[in-house]
Amino acid sequence: MGVLPTVTASAISQCTGSAVIDNMIIPAVGTSDNCELGTFSGDMHKPAVKVLQTAMNLCFGKSVLGSVYPLDADGIFGPNTLTALQRVQSHIGVAADGEYGPVTRSHFRWQNADTGTPCVFDGGE
Repeated sequence: MGVLPTVTASAISQCTGSAVIDNMIIPAVGTSDNCELGTFSGDMHKPAVKVLQTAMNLCFGKSVLGSVYPLDADGIFGPNTLTALQRVQSHIGVAADGEYGPVTRSHFRWQNADTGTPCVFDGGE
């Protein structure tokens, strides 16, 4: 895996929806996966948060999410989603800050857009 580029906070948009990129269903803004989510995410971000919640349930499950599994895939970035994301981040070896962005995305497993394997590893940029 290559070195991830340094991205300044001002260059990253908030995720508002989802996109299929490299056969992965991931949070996106338009067709770009260079976006972020966190407890700051409001109502306009619900589709993106729902994609994140669904991927955490499907691709990480109870063994990683623990007591917050299964997450209610309601599109609300509440305390259970925060806890789940921190547990996933710890599991995948990135800073467990509870904020989804490019570094977390590049280490994540995502729902497969095909009917094949249920989850696809991003593998970085």
